[in-house]
Amino acid sequence: MMAELFDENLLRKEDDIASREEARNEGIAEGRYEEKKETTINMLNLNLSDETISQCTGLSYEEIASLKKTQLINSKALTGGGKVMQYIVDEPIEGYDILATIRESKLRAERKGERKAKKKAALNMLKYNISDDIILECTGISAKTLESLKKKLN
Repeated sequence: MMAELFDENLLRKEDDIASREEARNEGIAEGRYEEKKETTINMLNLNLSDETISQCTGLSYEEIASLKKTQLINSKALTGGGKVMQYIVDEPIEGYDILATIRESKLRAERKGERKAKKKAALNMLKYNISDDIILECTGISAKTLESLKKKLN
């Protein structure tokens, strides 16, 4: 009886760990992709070519075209400028702390993925000799981070 309870608790813990790891990995991937899209929109606003954008962000020409359409639709929907953003709020389910933990892990991972994508895009932009001002504007990284990335290239 005691061994069965131990095994059941162990299985639950292993499932919880696996769920958190999966959420973390998904979050990183989603964060990277979302940051690539945001960087692409910033680059489009600066009238950079699709080729340059694709080389710097890794997005396909089809994805860039789709973002152009989305950007056009969003700009028509706005009356005073700014960005259209969608927020999804998950209500916590009482008694399920693991769900909150998984959500938090995923959000942290998304932020980590976004930071990594910004740095990768900036590195790619440096390789194509894009000016510091444009890199800072498109990626949103700090000047200090940009200088650190420049040192990595040299």
